[in-house]
Amino acid sequence: MVRARIDQQGVLPSFMLRRRGGEVFDSADLRKKKSLVLFLLSQPASSFLARLEDAVADMRERGAEVVVVCPCGTDRLEELHRTHRLTSVLLADEERELFNRCLEAATDEPVCALFVADRSGTVYFRCAGDGPAALPSWDDIKKAITFVESQYTTPK
Repeated sequence: MVRARIDQQGVLPSFMLRRRGGEVFDSADLRKKKSLVLFLLSQPASSFLARLEDAVADMRERGAEVVVVCPCGTDRLEELHRTHRLTSVLLADEERELFNRCLEAATDEPVCALFVADRSGTVYFRCAGDGPAALPSWDDIKKAITFVESQYTTPK
């Protein structure tokens, strides 16, 4: 059974993972700049990635960076990027360091998790399960981003 280790209002840990091509992505670079929509996918399904890609532009317009983390090497990331033409940040977590910090799950258990964190890393929305069907709808994710970002805008 998959369970999130981070409670709502908890803080998402900072992390540094490799992108395809080997460059390092440091989540600390987003702090104070953007909200973070973090997907942890142990088995990135083609249908889910295609639907995610359709939603990424709208999430970015709402002020969030979309990051997908898979427990694989950068060579697999390159293949996923080529196949799906992904514009979201795709990161390799070969050692499952971020997975283990964020989730309780057996290594061989299928995992699909979502964390929506504000610019300080505070988690406002989280969900974890054994596949994409366990995640909320794209509209609900967009509403969560809108709420988080509303905390940083002042009414006119």
